[in-house]
Amino acid sequence: MRKTIIVGAIFALAFTATAQLIQPKRAGTQCRLIGGDGRYSYSQLTAKTPIEWTAEGPGYVHLYVRAEAGKSADFVLHIDGAEFKRFTFSERPSKKYRMEVGKAKPVPVTQAKILKIKLERGKRELKMTTDGELFARLIAIPRSPSRITPERYDKALALVVGDTRSTYYTGKGKKAVTIKYNGAGMLTVWTRLAFDKTMKGAQNYTVVVRRADGTETRTRLRASISETAIFENEPSVIPARARRFDIELPKGENIVEFRVENTTAPFCAFRFTVKK
Repeated sequence: MRKTIIVGAIFALAFTATAQLIQPKRAGTQCRLIGGDGRYSYSQLTAKTPIEWTAEGPGYVHLYVRAEAGKSADFVLHIDGAEFKRFTFSERPSKKYRMEVGKAKPVPVTQAKILKIKLERGKRELKMTTDGELFARLIAIPRSPSRITPERYDKALALVVGDTRSTYYTGKGKKAVTIKYNGAGMLTVWTRLAFDKTMKGAQNYTVVVRRADGTETRTRLRASISETAIFENEPSVIPARARRFDIELPKGENIVEFRVENTTAPFCAFRFTVKK
């Protein structure tokens, strides 16, 4: 039996994933990097006090390492108890930053050495040791969403905003845009309504989402003309500003159809990204 769920209006102009500081389980004195646009948390690392973190994979982390200006040291990074790599740290003094160690007066520091480290799936134990004195911070880098090309669609349109180009897909009449995806994840649906010369002001429209089991959801959106975007291969219409919503995909094979109703627009273009 078909079930219809009405979802309220969702407005979004952009989706931004942000990096996240990983707090150490064990470390020396907590420090603050001062200068530029803000203050950044670091931990002190000494020969007697290593730094230990727990990070979640799969994905990447960035390790930022600094020393007091004019000083150098060797350090070793361990992952899950095994030595990962040895490093020699020697960087130029920073003209911009100083390090506040505890409540002491800030001291000049070096520029940062940044290491990009790939982590396998699961919880990973990281440990950093040194023969001198260093400052370090560990940042988790969010995984970028993957683009999905639909299984069925009518046209692929090149959307251009300044120097950025992306591909959107349209259906035709009652023909839906259909995606197929294996596995669980969070699907982000980007929509851009097409404005023709007869359409004045903001426009309402509804995106109907139909799953393979017959369940439908309706998401009501409101569009306004974009002042910067064009469809390169559809010059007769003007794209709306992007509106997006998210759909949770369960494990297994997902077949999902998308169509638009309650609008006089020539078409609505879709773009899909998924984050596992």
